[in-house]
Amino acid sequence: MTIKEILKKFDFSEKEIDVYLALLDLGFSVVSDIAKKTEINRSTVYVILDSLIKRGLISIAERRGVKMYNAIPPEQLVKHFEDIAKQYKELSGLAKELLPKMKLENKIKKSGPAVRFFEGPEGMKTVYEDALSSLETIRAYASSDVDGKIVPENYYNRLTKKNIKIKLLLPETAEARELIEQEQSKKAVSFSPNISIYDNKVVLMAPAEKFALIIESKELSDSLKKAFDLSWQEVKQPDKKMALSFA
Repeated sequence: MTIKEILKKFDFSEKEIDVYLALLDLGFSVVSDIAKKTEINRSTVYVILDSLIKRGLISIAERRGVKMYNAIPPEQLVKHFEDIAKQYKELSGLAKELLPKMKLENKIKKSGPAVRFFEGPEGMKTVYEDALSSLETIRAYASSDVDGKIVPENYYNRLTKKNIKIKLLLPETAEARELIEQEQSKKAVSFSPNISIYDNKVVLMAPAEKFALIIESKELSDSLKKAFDLSWQEVKQPDKKMALSFA
């Protein structure tokens, strides 16, 4: 890659690049010399120099009352870019830390329920994807009927990578018991949730008819979480095995 191409990747304009490279070649120079070398008018050169000074890429010296400008050497430019990269990495870390808090605060501030309707395989996939944003354990009443077309690729592996836990309650059927034994042994999941509760959301799914609703309501989700937790405690007793928990 050329120097120009590299500088463009750091959001330098064409004229900023021309001025910086001109100063590298000229050394300490007055504005008129920079304007002549770059073929940019003097008033524009002043604006560009101010921009580059703010970036820390241009230094100023005064000789006999005349301002002279100089570009920092390439070695310092590399250090400058390293510092920028470090700052962005720190900001990225702060953003990741802040995002869940902002999402939670936003959900608390929302007033009144919001209902969204999804239809067809792609709509169902969107509903599954929404669960990947959960900030807590997902509680789900599930069936054993699964259509692979409505579940996003590597979905349960992605849940695991995000450390999102799931608690499943299943119907009392021989098929469900068999699937539970299989899933507990291989840690894969073949269940389709019919009702999911997480954060302030209640998700109702009809896998066979391929439609779903997402209801955002703190009051409703809190009530259903309490009901689920009571059922979970009952089903998790030693003589009953129609529950599955995984992460």
